[in-house]
Amino acid sequence: MSAENHPDPIAHLRAAAAALRDVACARIAGVDAGELPGFIASFDAIPAGRGYRFIPPPARQLHARVAQQHGDVAARDFLFAAIVSALCDSLDSPRLGRLPARVRAHQLRHYQRIVTDPAQTEAACELDNDLFLKDFGLATLRMYAAGSNLVDTSSGIGRSLLWKGGLADLPRRLAILAGVGGFRPFFEIHAHKFYMAEFNEEGRNECYRCCAELYAVHPEVRGMIAGSWFYDPAIT
Repeated sequence: MSAENHPDPIAHLRAAAAALRDVACARIAGVDAGELPGFIASFDAIPAGRGYRFIPPPARQLHARVAQQHGDVAARDFLFAAIVSALCDSLDSPRLGRLPARVRAHQLRHYQRIVTDPAQTEAACELDNDLFLKDFGLATLRMYAAGSNLVDTSSGIGRSLLWKGGLADLPRRLAILAGVGGFRPFFEIHAHKFYMAEFNEEGRNECYRCCAELYAVHPEVRGMIAGSWFYDPAIT
C-alpha cells in the first residue's frame, strides 16, 4: 500500500523512513554519532536569501573530515543518511503540519519517492550535486514540493540584475525592487529531474497555486522568481 492510499500516510512514511534511516546509519557506523545531527543542524543557520545551493562552512568541513577519515564511499553514505534522518525529523515536525494541505500532499509524495526508490537519491549524494541538494532541501523543509517544481524558500535577486538593461533601464529596475521591498528573500522555483511527472501546464499552474498559499506561511517573502532557458520568448 502506498503512503497516499494509507489511512495515515504520515505514520506509514514515518515507519518506512525510520527503517531506511536505521540501515543508512548502520553503514556509517564508524562515524561519530554526533556528526550527522550536527551536519543537518548547520543548515538552520543559513542567512535569508542564500538559496538551497549554499552549503554552510561547518557542513562542508564536517563532510570533508568524514571523507578524509573514512573514504569517499562513507562520505556518500553519510550524505544519504543525512537526507533520510532529516526526512524523519521533518515528518515529526509541526512545520510539516503548518504547510497548506496541497503543499503538504506534494511534499509527502516526494518523501515517498525518496523512501521507496532510494537508489537514485543515493547515487546523487555528492555535496555539490544539484540533485542531492534538492532532495536534502526537501528533507529539511528548506524546499517545498509544488506540482511541477520545487520552491526554494530563501532565495534572492542578485544586485547585478540592476545593470542587465544598461543605465537607461536602471531607474525602472530600481523602482520595481523598491516596490517589492528589496532583493531578498524570494521564493524561487526549480524543476527537479527526479520528479517530472507534473512538468506540464497543469503542474505549473499547481505550482503557482502552491506559491500563493505559501505566502501565509512565509509572510517575509517578497515574491516569486524563476529563470531557465524555457522562459525565452523565442522558444514559444
